[in-house]
Amino acid sequence: MFTTGTVTGSEIWERVARSPDVTCQPYKVQEVTKSFIMAVPDILKDLLNQKVTLETVMKARLRFLHHCRYFNYSRKILDAKPECSYGYFSREETSKAIEDTLCSDIELAEIVLCDPAAFMRRQNATELEIMQNPGGLGLRNDVLKKYVCGTLTISDLLRMQPEVIVGIG
Repeated sequence: MFTTGTVTGSEIWERVARSPDVTCQPYKVQEVTKSFIMAVPDILKDLLNQKVTLETVMKARLRFLHHCRYFNYSRKILDAKPECSYGYFSREETSKAIEDTLCSDIELAEIVLCDPAAFMRRQNATELEIMQNPGGLGLRNDVLKKYVCGTLTISDLLRMQPEVIVGIG
């Protein structure tokens, strides 16, 4: 039995906002990140009721990443960061690094989606192994249990472990 595929941007943001990757960022950077997270339910509305598989997660992830590129996530993040926060890197180098990460994430999702079964064969791994492996999707045990039972939806995943879909890098 599947849950109804509803999740709010606020529910997703509550979980994402607790991540050390987010809490260590300046307030303005958090606000930019929040604006992208709040859009997720609308971006993924037709996928929310879908059962979690490697393919459905990659579809959701790819759609979110394309949204980030289209709406200039990297530029908005940089505009929100204080100039002194780039460390040894220039603003341009930091921007390129963020954009390169987005492009790499998009490329990987597209490779998986092209033929998920072939991707798993090349990795010499089952879908379950990819789902549980930290080098793969890295589902936590509580989330993995719902996946194994066949009751985990994209909506549930966004509520329980959103970084699998909305994490960048």
